[in-house]
Amino acid sequence: MSAQLQITEQTPFNKLFGSQRFEFLENEYFVRNDNGVSIPEGIKKVSVNDSRLYKFINILGYYGYEANGKPLLVKITNGKIIEEVSERQVIRQFHALIANKKFVYPYATSLDISQADHEKIINYFIRRESSLFSTNNLYRNLLPARDFVSHSQSAAFIFYSDQAAQVTAQGIEPVKYEDLPGYIWASQILPRPMPTPGHKGRRIWPQFIERISGRLDTANNWQPDAQRLKHLKSALGYLMHTHFEGKRRAVLLIDSAIDDDQGRTGKTLLGKGLINAIGPGVKELNGKEFDVRDPKRWRLCSLDTSTAIINDLRKYVPIDMFFNDITEGIQIHRNHEEPYNKDVKLLFTTNQSLKIDTPSAKDRFWPFELCQYYSEKLSPAQEFKCWFFSKDWSADDWADFDFFMLECLQAWFINGFVKSESIALEEKTKRDHLDRDFLEFIEDLTTTYNAITGEGNREIQPVPSGQKFGDATEPLSKIAGYYLRLDKKAAFIQFVNEYGKNGAFKYGRNQELKSRTFYEWIRNYCTLTKGIVSNPNKAHRDKYGLEYKANGTQYILIAFE
Repeated sequence: MSAQLQITEQTPFNKLFGSQRFEFLENEYFVRNDNGVSIPEGIKKVSVNDSRLYKFINILGYYGYEANGKPLLVKITNGKIIEEVSERQVIRQFHALIANKKFVYPYATSLDISQADHEKIINYFIRRESSLFSTNNLYRNLLPARDFVSHSQSAAFIFYSDQAAQVTAQGIEPVKYEDLPGYIWASQILPRPMPTPGHKGRRIWPQFIERISGRLDTANNWQPDAQRLKHLKSALGYLMHTHFEGKRRAVLLIDSAIDDDQGRTGKTLLGKGLINAIGPGVKELNGKEFDVRDPKRWRLCSLDTSTAIINDLRKYVPIDMFFNDITEGIQIHRNHEEPYNKDVKLLFTTNQSLKIDTPSAKDRFWPFELCQYYSEKLSPAQEFKCWFFSKDWSADDWADFDFFMLECLQAWFINGFVKSESIALEEKTKRDHLDRDFLEFIEDLTTTYNAITGEGNREIQPVPSGQKFGDATEPLSKIAGYYLRLDKKAAFIQFVNEYGKNGAFKYGRNQELKSRTFYEWIRNYCTLTKGIVSNPNKAHRDKYGLEYKANGTQYILIAFE
């Protein structure tokens, strides 16, 4: 054991870490005297320099990190990619390293190391494992300060196995990971290479999007619709864009069929597409079990959630309960944990309509109606003869999908909150939220008279120029061309007499209709009907005299644009 050890570039330690040496072992040795020279002959006591040990742990890539006040242990690779790990992962890697005698001898002694000394070192770390690798010690050195890569107002990043894609309104550009401006989470990386244009897939996903953004004509034949396609692509891009400054809205996907509960139009598949396009940052929630009044309703979301999908939202859910979640972010509250706030984009899907009838609601929701191209008679799997996002897809099919979704991001940057003409949303909303007998009654009243057919209401008249009704401060002619004046009480009595029994009208769960509810139905009908002036609040009604009292009679005006 007297021969000096030559530590060369072939030593395992040097292969891994170059010329850096963190001699964290400070052992005591048995010594023999050879003509006055002390020569170590073996390890008497194993000892560790804690500071150097934890610097070595950092060299292995492990650091402490605080996320929203919560301590995490992370590992960094390639200088930019961060992954949350456990203490056990650190211990496993460390023990795997010291199990190699050639790895530990730069630390143990300048002489070759015996099997007995090697075992002493290994046993020392086993005995002191719980203290040396405790949570507090491993979190001792925090991740070097650097921002995480984030989306800006005009640019977004999507991460692939080989490189990142930077998307702006101007184009889609590749970025090497070493050139990224900050850290990213390993979970953000998709298990596929970055797509490029010109691949030879079957265009399964692009065709699916074209189908559900088209229209059915009066003969039930499908037709493409360029504006609706632009609308849907921009909405998907908005949900992929994890930037939260500026205007925020929730995307609402709804079937265009007027009949309830048809479904099977592709809404769920769109959500799956988002999950596959941006990774685990998308969280799906069951809308049928979602309780808007539960303070822990977002408990299944987490720090890495960027988009939440609430599938099959219930028909009569009070949507105003989502207003703050949409514009200010959600609060994630779990048992035995401090609640914290998280910015997310929200996507709602429903077979039925939501009652989006106030300015606040219209400002917070971005609806899109899916064409009824697909149904229980024809599914996307049947048309394309494959299961989406499965082994049925080739690498080129995945490349088609990924590149199309990058184009959706670009479309969002170019178009913003683009709109398209509704298919049947207004009609569907009225049928979903107003009584059917009332709809028949009010639609008869608001049908303009046709002199040729003799059908319609003769009482609908042009608005006299400059005329103010009641105590209005502005003339009705400013906002309407025609109007119908209804005696509120007389209209209520007429409706009950025509549609009720024994002087009463029952609706819903056998509730008796009161005049106040009837008047609210009229206001809702005005708000939900295209071409009729909205009647959203008292200030608006007073301004234009849409409801007023004259000579002891209360009137309501239905004003036509």
